[in-house]
Amino acid sequence: MVDGNPKGCQGTEGDLHDRVPSDKPHNQMETSAVDAQIGPRSGELDLDRAIMRFFHFVIQAVLLGSSLIDRNREMREEAMTQQANAGFIRDEMVRAKSVAKDLESRLTELEAKK
Repeated sequence: MVDGNPKGCQGTEGDLHDRVPSDKPHNQMETSAVDAQIGPRSGELDLDRAIMRFFHFVIQAVLLGSSLIDRNREMREEAMTQQANAGFIRDEMVRAKSVAKDLESRLTELEAKK
């Protein structure tokens, strides 16, 4: 026995037969019948492969779109944070100018009193 088959026989897959004796002349005819049976299946495999590639492409596009949406949201949040920081700094500068003006007026008053 070789690979679970009796000596002189080879195992095949398909609906035509379970074992084909390898030393018989009709082996070639049955093999071509098996090839004819595999032919449409290879077309189905090509179609399956094309469908699989299509869905892979669609999934990649969805993932890319999702990542772009996430990145867009992050950039928008970052811009809002920067605007808030700029507003805070602007308010601080206005207060600092107000304090500087107040200190200058006090200094002027003190110099006038001397």
